[in-house]
Amino acid sequence: MPKVVNISSVVGTPPFTVYLCDNPVNVCVYIGQFTSVPYEFEIPGILEVQDDFTVRVSNSEGCSKDTIIS
Repeated sequence: MPKVVNISSVVGTPPFTVYLCDNPVNVCVYIGQFTSVPYEFEIPGILEVQDDFTVRVSNSEGCSKDTIIS
């Protein structure tokens, strides 16, 4: 069963760009862009074996925030 990540809130100016990284951050995979929440995506196969992840969200002004999830 695929793991799903749900982004339920975000602050900043859209569009937002999402990357999913391993933890600690060595490999990041581009997920996509979105303009409103909620935003949901499946964990790509390359990262499915990870126990925890870093979700990196950047806004259109170049500000980004990393959030660790497990």
